[in-house]
Amino acid sequence: MLDKPLFGQQLPFKTSIPPARLVPWPVRAGLSAGLASLLSLLKKTLFKDVGWDDNVLPVPVFATVVAIVCTAKTRGGTYMNCWHVINGTIAGALGSALFLALLGDSVAAVIVTNSLIGAGVLYPRGIPVLAQKFAFGGSTICVWGVYENLDFRWQTLGVPLSAALGALAAVLVALAPETSAIRSVKREADKVVDFLEEALDDAVTAYAWRSDPSQREMLRARVTNSITQAEAHLSKLKEAARDARWERKVLIGFDMLTKPEKDRKSHKSKAEEFIPVLVEVSMSLKGMELALEGLNAVQVDRWHLLEGDAADERVKGRPAPMFDGDPEGSLAAVKDVAVQAMRDGIKPRRRDDANNSGQVAADLRESLARLDDVITEERKRHYAPSQAASDARETVARKALQANHLWIFAFQNLAEKLRAHHEPTWASSPGDTCQTCALAETSPAKPKKGPKGPMVDPRDEISALFNCNFRANSDQVLYAMKLSAACAVAAIVGWIVSENGSWAALAVSMVGTRESRAVGGSFNAALLRMQGTIFGAMFAYTIMSCVQGEHESLAGGARLILLAVFNFLCTFLRLNADYSYAGVVAAFTAYVVALGIPDGASTTEARAYAHLRIEQNLLGIVILVVIEVVLLPTFAHDAARRAASEATAAAEHAAEVVYDATVGTDCITCRDRAAKDAGGALDDLREKLATLNTLLVQAAAEPHLWSPKFPLEPYQRIATETESVRRVLGLMRAALTAMAHGGDRRGTTEGSGDPRRMIRELLSPTDGFVTDLRRAVKQRLGRASHDLAEGEGHWETKKAAASIARAQASLHRAFILHTLEIRVRYQAGEEDMFLPNHLMVPWHAFMSCTAVLALNVENLSQASWEALLAVKPPVGGDEEEDWEDEPEDDEPYSGGGGKYYDDDDDEEAAQWNLRKSSANGLDVMSNLFGDELLPMILPVVEQRLRDANWRLRESAILALGAVAEGCSGGLAQYVPQLIEFLVPSLDDARPMVRSIACWTLSRFSRWVVQMTFAPHPGDPAPPTAEQGKGFVNNILGGLLRRVVDHNKHVQAAACGALATFTQEIGEDVAPWLGPTVQALAQAIATYQRKNMRSVYDAVATLCESAGECVRTADVARALLPPLLQKWEAGGDAQPDLYNLLECVTSVVMGVGLGAQEYAAPMFARALQLARHQLALREQAKANPDSDVPYEPDRVVAALDLLSGVADGMGAACEALIAANAPALREVMVACVSDPYSPGIRRSAFALVGDAAKSGAGAHVAASLPQIFECAAANLQPKMVQAYNMSVCNNACWSAGEIALAFPPETVAPYVPALCGAFVQVLNMTMINRSLGENAAIALGRFAARCPEQLASGFGELCGPWCGALRRLRDGQEKEQAFAGLVRLVQLNPQGAVGDQMVSMMNAIASWQFVRDQTLHANLLQLMQGYEQMLGAEQWAQLANALGPAVQRKLGNFANINQKR
Repeated sequence: MLDKPLFGQQLPFKTSIPPARLVPWPVRAGLSAGLASLLSLLKKTLFKDVGWDDNVLPVPVFATVVAIVCTAKTRGGTYMNCWHVINGTIAGALGSALFLALLGDSVAAVIVTNSLIGAGVLYPRGIPVLAQKFAFGGSTICVWGVYENLDFRWQTLGVPLSAALGALAAVLVALAPETSAIRSVKREADKVVDFLEEALDDAVTAYAWRSDPSQREMLRARVTNSITQAEAHLSKLKEAARDARWERKVLIGFDMLTKPEKDRKSHKSKAEEFIPVLVEVSMSLKGMELALEGLNAVQVDRWHLLEGDAADERVKGRPAPMFDGDPEGSLAAVKDVAVQAMRDGIKPRRRDDANNSGQVAADLRESLARLDDVITEERKRHYAPSQAASDARETVARKALQANHLWIFAFQNLAEKLRAHHEPTWASSPGDTCQTCALAETSPAKPKKGPKGPMVDPRDEISALFNCNFRANSDQVLYAMKLSAACAVAAIVGWIVSENGSWAALAVSMVGTRESRAVGGSFNAALLRMQGTIFGAMFAYTIMSCVQGEHESLAGGARLILLAVFNFLCTFLRLNADYSYAGVVAAFTAYVVALGIPDGASTTEARAYAHLRIEQNLLGIVILVVIEVVLLPTFAHDAARRAASEATAAAEHAAEVVYDATVGTDCITCRDRAAKDAGGALDDLREKLATLNTLLVQAAAEPHLWSPKFPLEPYQRIATETESVRRVLGLMRAALTAMAHGGDRRGTTEGSGDPRRMIRELLSPTDGFVTDLRRAVKQRLGRASHDLAEGEGHWETKKAAASIARAQASLHRAFILHTLEIRVRYQAGEEDMFLPNHLMVPWHAFMSCTAVLALNVENLSQASWEALLAVKPPVGGDEEEDWEDEPEDDEPYSGGGGKYYDDDDDEEAAQWNLRKSSANGLDVMSNLFGDELLPMILPVVEQRLRDANWRLRESAILALGAVAEGCSGGLAQYVPQLIEFLVPSLDDARPMVRSIACWTLSRFSRWVVQMTFAPHPGDPAPPTAEQGKGFVNNILGGLLRRVVDHNKHVQAAACGALATFTQEIGEDVAPWLGPTVQALAQAIATYQRKNMRSVYDAVATLCESAGECVRTADVARALLPPLLQKWEAGGDAQPDLYNLLECVTSVVMGVGLGAQEYAAPMFARALQLARHQLALREQAKANPDSDVPYEPDRVVAALDLLSGVADGMGAACEALIAANAPALREVMVACVSDPYSPGIRRSAFALVGDAAKSGAGAHVAASLPQIFECAAANLQPKMVQAYNMSVCNNACWSAGEIALAFPPETVAPYVPALCGAFVQVLNMTMINRSLGENAAIALGRFAARCPEQLASGFGELCGPWCGALRRLRDGQEKEQAFAGLVRLVQLNPQGAVGDQMVSMMNAIASWQFVRDQTLHANLLQLMQGYEQMLGAEQWAQLANALGPAVQRKLGNFANINQKR
């Protein structure tokens, strides 16, 4: 035994003797059983007329069994057990009586009756297990008693009566004061608060500790230990609260009978109401513990980057901890009040509770306000200008700052939860709401069908009957029928063996109805049952043999005393959950055997009776286990695996909900609502975890004679990591809630302003990265859940491992850059960039949690992988190490009949394997650790590059490519030598070496381009230009040879590498354009289907990147004929038509007028393809059940090609459009109004805009009403969604192009509707940036062409419009938009006066260079005119509102063009 304290806590006892606090329950169990057993002494008098048979459980003995089972730790638990036992017994007895009255008392009728009763009580999930046991067991006693010719009425009434007497005995003993569950609630609550107080005290001390990291780590370990202890007692508190509810029901009923209404009490303790708050406090402390772990990791691992010598450069700010010590005692003040709030929350109710709670809430509010002020001052010191810091130091400082803010947020959240409990009348102000909120608030709630009240439980089939939505649950039916069948078989076999099957059937009914739905559960219950039976029977036989005498009453009394002592000892077993069932069985078996042995029986007869009871129990148990294993078995290891899959899927859903609540809107109400929705997902995850933990216990006990041993450890890790994921998601959800409510609860001390603007400024730059991380987490957990559900690991699952680390690293970099930008802008004078604490602190905490979540998700997925790997090897092994030099083995697609299997190409190279997983791991590590990896990698790579074994050379080349991007700085000096080695590898004899050399060279393409070409046109060439051109010549020459390689894998790799190089080189590819085009043309003509997409991508990339050098007829003649030949040969039904036409479109747009000789047939055929598919769409609409081959993607491809011809040929396309005008207008109108496919609408609006730009707008003018109507419809708020965003963008852009192409009088009728839609878009919050820019540009173009229609409403649209104009990049489109702004100001200068003036001046200040001198002069005149109109005083007020930075820009606006 340990004698030393553990983290300051003394062990409860040092010796093996149980402590005194554990004795009362066993004492009460012994007394209740002894009291109930006194009934057996009356059997010769009270029950002499009834009689009984020793082959059936004597009815009075049944009372003793009930007393033993019902006696619980608390009075409320005893009440609950008694209620379930009595109800179950009555149901079983009455049901048995009904069936026996109908079927008779033959052995067949008895067995059928018992089985039907069993099936009836086992099927509903809402019936408690204890009630099921005694309904099934009571039925068994009744029916077999009748079979043994006992009185029918006595069996029907006597069994429930005996149960009631046994329950009464248990209740009488439970009336002792110390058994009160209400008192247990108070005791456990005190213990929980004690441990939480210790954890909070240590957490605050550890956070303020700065000097010794080992001391902080020790304190953090103490925090962890205290939280663990608190959570253990919290579980006991919840159990006590459950028991207290039953005890309270009895007290309330007693009060209703004995007291007037005014004197009745609720009997509900404050501690029960405080349990949810304690759960939240525990979660917040866990967050503080995570933050301390993060601070220690930074300080121990990389503190040298922050704490250097005095001469070293210093990092900006003070990273860890945020405070030196505890400034002004703010942390200690909040801690002390929080502890007081916890103590007050569990105190007994008093009359002055309201005043005390109000005072506690006020103290918390005041201390939190002081802490908020201290945080503000500390953040301002952190934002203060300081010496420059290195990137490494800045990165570490950001990590430390995240950990600081996570600790602060968790600390504040803990206090806020306590304050909310003590101040329940507080409610946040609704504030401004978005259109989604308004719609949700105005939409009437759908009434729920079915009755209301406690009888309706969605988990119970009985409740489903009341709801009129009952559906049979096949799993429940199988469970009920299987156990009923086992009971029937046991009864039959028992009857055959001993002419009575009651004992075997009783064993099945009691074992099978335990909390086990799987073989492992039944096997575990059977073992415990058998152990208890043997132990109890042997003890009973012993006392019956030893305690004998002439005075039967004295001997009987002595036996009862010994049985009570035995029950006392057995109850200690019930303190351990693993042996609780064995303790119960041993206790009541001893009574059954001792009281069941006939009077005057000899020792031999007593032994035979005890042995018979053991044999009958063993018989029933064996039959049950055999049937469980043979008849449609549900093995616990399979159930545990499925439960792990469901838990992982629930974790995936919860993570997705929490992440979705993070992005997509700047509306505070929407974020709050989303955070609340996440709570339901987390609750579901908690339930799935509870199921998984239960099944793991059963799976560990399940025999594995003919199957692999259940891998318990990895499944336990799955449960542990899933629980960690749930905790972290809970913290992230709390952070979202704090961002929504923090400003109302604590007030904004700094940076007050529009909350939506602050949310948008804070979250928008990282929303895309959060979305990427959400996608990676979803993919990782989804794949893990899928593999667990199938029971097989897939190598493809490992592919998702690197995506999480990559996404997290990208998010972390974006977060660092964004926080640095905020600080720089604040230092530059933008005071509003100092965002309030209630946004910044939770946001930093959220970002810190994303890193922890990514690690937990990866650990969870790794545990699932190990769990599957322990049983079965993964599916889909490594790719072949040696690709044979053979041509492609599939035939080219001819476009004819036959079945086409499009599984996204079943190439071996597309399979995920250990080799690729390792390379991905190197890639991720290089992005995380950078050049620090090179000293470990380069020696191995250098050695293997010279090795004669081609496999080792290939692995070295692969490793170089994997770290090329992450270790870019350190590898730069070795690039020339690496290229000189890699280029010859392109001609290696082994195809795998050639393939990986192509890929690795593409990873170094950026370096080669930087060595060779000037960064901008007109800049001097770099000094290494000649060497670089040699490299480019060798690399491109080698890649072009590999493009026409005879191995399909090398072809695909070469096309991908060529696409990467041409994209990097851009227009400088001109000297190598001829050979490149010829090689690609040859590839188009010779490649088979599998590699065609690769060459299509390479051709499209070349035409899009090469610029003017490809705009020649020679390039068109080289590329278009083989592409069009593919189209002609494959027809319009070929599977790769979309990829083919996408490539043709890129070529046409790239070569421009060079494609003129091919334009007419392409245009006509694309138009015919679109019309044919639209006709098929109408057929499918008319006949939904018919198999019409309508493909929306083919319509999109045709529209894109039409648009590409119009864009590439420009004005030369006017003749084509004129010749096909009616058909083109028909297609345009049909496609912009397509109700099903956003892709079709997007491409249709692009075609409209390109046709207008080409100068052929007059030929489509007749369709303008329908086009503009559809454009306005797609810009309505309900259509501005993520799935339709590209449509909205193109609708805005095409409308703007039409405004430029048509005379004002043509577009004037459509201005109000369209521009109203533009303004609606601009008024939306968190709108897609490109959509806002397109709407602003289109509005400017309409304003420039038709200003009269917009002048009157200029005041309403000015603010949001100028806000969008501010974000536009300098260029022609911005100039056109500002020209419209100038026209409206000229017509209605008063429209911009007021708040809109600030937005307008900010927009003007956004210019860096104005190319249009007329516009520049007009903007100067505009500012001068407003200065004169407003007067000096109002102009000065406007200048103060703008801020120093904007003032400087406006002051220098006249000279802005002189900077160039």
